[in-house]
Amino acid sequence: MIPVAELNRIRARFSQLKSRVRIDFFTFLKQGELAVAGRECAHCDDIQAMLEDLAAVSTRIALTIHDVEADIEIAHKLDVDKIPAIVIRGQTNRAVRYFGSPSQRQFAVFIETLLTASAGATELKAETLRLLRKLRTDVSVRVLVTPTCTFSPAMAFNALRFGLQSTRVKVDVIDVTQFPAVLQRVGVPAVPLTIVNDTYATPGVLGESDMAQAILQAAEGEDVSVVSRPKTVTLLARPQRQQQPPGPRRTPGGLILPR
Repeated sequence: MIPVAELNRIRARFSQLKSRVRIDFFTFLKQGELAVAGRECAHCDDIQAMLEDLAAVSTRIALTIHDVEADIEIAHKLDVDKIPAIVIRGQTNRAVRYFGSPSQRQFAVFIETLLTASAGATELKAETLRLLRKLRTDVSVRVLVTPTCTFSPAMAFNALRFGLQSTRVKVDVIDVTQFPAVLQRVGVPAVPLTIVNDTYATPGVLGESDMAQAILQAAEGEDVSVVSRPKTVTLLARPQRQQQPPGPRRTPGGLILPR
């Protein structure tokens, strides 16, 4: 599945694994060589092959394949509600979830997440850690991404590190190309999109400290109005920046916007 040259590079990276990393992959297992009607998963076989390649590279990668129906109790325990689903647990035993295929631009994020989980140290900035420590309630963070989006990897990796760092933060990264109804349901047709507690959202790219501030704002209800429609999200105001000088500004994509 993974080209030999890429596997050799990964093998070199995985020599830095500090401790065992558990990967639980939830799929629909075939009966023999036959797929059962109603239990299809278009990308599950490819994802399973990729994970098996990674597990073969290092003895510190412990891969378990689950039939989501046969192992329904384990799925519930690990907060798996759709497939394909990958659950990562490292040194701290804090679970983070990736729904869909961590391919293309998301593949590097997946590899770095395994290394971070193994190390037990997220290398977040001091300001980010301070903000996460201010959380007084558990918070759900879902980052909607696509494999080809240039800006999705940074948001996905930040969120995954938050989940590995804090017992308060439950993190799901969702590839919306495989779960398009998720993006349609929230009514914001763009990624990356970070949704907090299934209620508040912030689109686009934020630095890690700004992302932590947005999560704290939503989780603690600071200056956020109540949402009356549970199937929609309210966009959070972005953290305030210093005033910029007059003149046009450019978006990350190069579009010039008036001030």
